[in-house]
Amino acid sequence: MLASAVALTACAAPDTPEAQVARGAVVYAQHCQGCHDVTGAIGVALTGGVIGSYGTADRPWSYLRVAMPYGAPGSLDAQAYRDIVAYLASNRGSRAVPLIGDSATAAQVSLLGPLPDP
Repeated sequence: MLASAVALTACAAPDTPEAQVARGAVVYAQHCQGCHDVTGAIGVALTGGVIGSYGTADRPWSYLRVAMPYGAPGSLDAQAYRDIVAYLASNRGSRAVPLIGDSATAAQVSLLGPLPDP
């Protein structure tokens, strides 16, 4: 069983920005949506304008890693935080973003520009 898992990992397709955004959508739904996408919830709605106010993707990436999810900050693995930022930077799937691998690549992802509020 372990050998087949290792073989599958070795044969996995290379990561793509689209895959990262898709993973981010799943993690966001599991850990963020309940506070940010529900009327009257404790988190601000993460609209395009709110996301754009960060300027570049490294700023929300740094914040999320130390402050979120609410009540359990830092509880997600590093990949999950990168995936959430990619999802938010894509304005929830409506804009292409490069693969976010670390703070240096996140700093190169602009959140300014065509980020319309949903």
